[in-house]
Amino acid sequence: MYTYKKAILYKSLVVALSADDLNKIDIDNLIDSIEQKIVSKHKTIITKKELIKIVLDTLRPISLKAYVSYLSQNSDMNNKRDLNKLINSL
Repeated sequence: MYTYKKAILYKSLVVALSADDLNKIDIDNLIDSIEQKIVSKHKTIITKKELIKIVLDTLRPISLKAYVSYLSQNSDMNNKRDLNKLINSL
């Protein structure tokens, strides 16, 4: 089980977003959007995998670079080959 903490989500997004993205994006609104998606699931427990998927679904239309960065930091991929396959599929 994964305990959601807004501060951890914030930190992970700051690391994933480039300086240029951070200047363009209101990170508080981004987090609010992610939290709304979490609440809309109507679940009392959310897995880390589900949270990562929500974040990725939210990041993808905003910044592909942030999407890939977040994915590489938070995925359970075993090696760079798996990540390259995923990137090539985008």
